[in-house]
Amino acid sequence: MLAWLRRRGPRTWALVVFLALAAAELGLASLGYGHRVPMVADARLGWRKLPNASYVDARGIAFRSNALGYRDRDWAAPAAPERSVLAGGRRGLRIAVLGDSLHYGPGVREEDVWTRRLETGLRHELGDDVLVMDFAVVGYVLEQLERVWQDQVRAWRPDVVVVGVNAWMARPMRFLDAPERGAFARLWDRSAVHAWLDEQALEDAPPEPLRWGPTAAGDARDADAVDLDMRRDPLGAQNDAAWRAASERLRGMRADLDGWGGALVLLSVPRQRHLLDDPPEWSGARYDAIAADVGARHLDLRSDFAAGMARLYADAEAAGGAALTFGRGATLDGARLAHADENLYLFSDPEHLSRAGHEIVARRVLAFLRAQALVPR
Repeated sequence: MLAWLRRRGPRTWALVVFLALAAAELGLASLGYGHRVPMVADARLGWRKLPNASYVDARGIAFRSNALGYRDRDWAAPAAPERSVLAGGRRGLRIAVLGDSLHYGPGVREEDVWTRRLETGLRHELGDDVLVMDFAVVGYVLEQLERVWQDQVRAWRPDVVVVGVNAWMARPMRFLDAPERGAFARLWDRSAVHAWLDEQALEDAPPEPLRWGPTAAGDARDADAVDLDMRRDPLGAQNDAAWRAASERLRGMRADLDGWGGALVLLSVPRQRHLLDDPPEWSGARYDAIAADVGARHLDLRSDFAAGMARLYADAEAAGGAALTFGRGATLDGARLAHADENLYLFSDPEHLSRAGHEIVARRVLAFLRAQALVPR
């Protein structure tokens, strides 16, 4: 075969390479590799996920984006009020969720993200006319969430809006500094071969650079100085102006919701490091005050997660001082613990929730909505 190819011209070689790539594309696609869901630059939002894309990560978890670029199904466009929420109307219950990667759900299947589990629980009680829409995007801060609200979410006139908040949500937004790419490059980005290479060889490649853009930092400092101060000491007095700006953004969302009788809920879900001590950056008390000020409700889940992790932490201590903050390199040790399946976080990625973690969020949010009379009984 090789001798035959040597006697052939460049066209034959080109055809062989093309057929090899086509076979690799079809083979990898059949194994679940596919179109990535990359970030693309956006002049208003900083970045967004590419719409109508999908891929399978190294754990075998499938990700897809809908027509708007969010990790969810497609939603019917806003329509006449007498129609069901499933058809874009107002009959039934519609809940919109805004947040960052914690609510996007890296590492778990789409059906296990807490937003989908919440919808399942509500449908069990209220029937099929229930829709929970997940607008979460990796890395978004309140300034970006406010723009998502204005540009997209508000048109659906949701009955309840849940905003996932944390101590860093008040910092200024940034913009993806990505070069323009041609049609061939975009096609390559979405290929199964590229997805496989990205997983195998490019996993540790540096992320696309982010830059500061036009933004209201809230005080006289540069945006990057505000961001640095908020990362070091987010609740410090030097950041009060940024927190006031965050409150105003939430107040504007609440004012919109008042127009049709909707409710605003702030949701604080802790990262694992927030459970070990009394971290100075835990923002539960700050959001209690903000919620009271802007007329919202606040659900703080730190105590729920601390209770849920108690037995696993006890196992780790009994194992001879194993690190309590699990992370890369601790997966095998963690799996040997007696209550490892109770971990509310991913062993290899403690910044994000496991299936069990999403389940506890869904259960507590459902109970909170009932207690606050925000959903029908």
